[in-house]
Amino acid sequence: MSDIPKKPDDNPDEWKPTKDNIGSMINGALKTHLQRQEKAWQESQQKAIAEGIAAAFAEDGPAAELLRTMVPETPAPKEKPTEDSGVKAQMEAMRAEFDKRQQALEKQLEAQKTAREEAERRFREKELDDAVRAQLLQNGCDPKLASAALKLAKENVKRTDDGLVWTRDDALQPEVALADGVKEWIGSETGQIFLPARQVAGSGNRGGGKPPGKDHEYTDAELGALLANRPGPGQ
Repeated sequence: MSDIPKKPDDNPDEWKPTKDNIGSMINGALKTHLQRQEKAWQESQQKAIAEGIAAAFAEDGPAAELLRTMVPETPAPKEKPTEDSGVKAQMEAMRAEFDKRQQALEKQLEAQKTAREEAERRFREKELDDAVRAQLLQNGCDPKLASAALKLAKENVKRTDDGLVWTRDDALQPEVALADGVKEWIGSETGQIFLPARQVAGSGNRGGGKPPGKDHEYTDAELGALLANRPGPGQ
């Protein structure tokens, strides 16, 4: 471009094209154009080469595939058993055996606890039954009907920190001593049913047939029939 004569800006009339300067101007313009074309071509070629190289060496490109076939991947070395790994396996086995025995022991202790609680419950129930039965017999209950009387009477008995007490429907005195409660109950209309019935002279009939033995466990149906058919004292 420096070979092209420039037109003065301050005095345009001083510059006039001639045969010589027109040729120089055309040559300069062609040279500049060719230089620009060459630079653009070089840049495009460089870009194409860079993109081709990147594509070839991509993970799924041909160059990467070629490299994989030429240099196969080396498998990771297998871990060799060592003394430490053997000790670790032994410790894990011992821990598993310990857990197994601990679970078995816990089940055994739970079973023993359940059995102990059941034994204690039966002991307390027998203690209550024996105490109430003794009071019933002491207050004149027919021995052969003591089991039936006990089934009804013990529904009013409660265990407290001070022992067994008799509960009543009395707001002023809802609880009394067991002996007082049984004595009061055996004298009630319900309790008198379990007193010995007076035998009719010469008949040998006690009313209601021969009762079961004194240790008979009455069912609800048997108890209901007994209460319905049992004659009271003096009958």
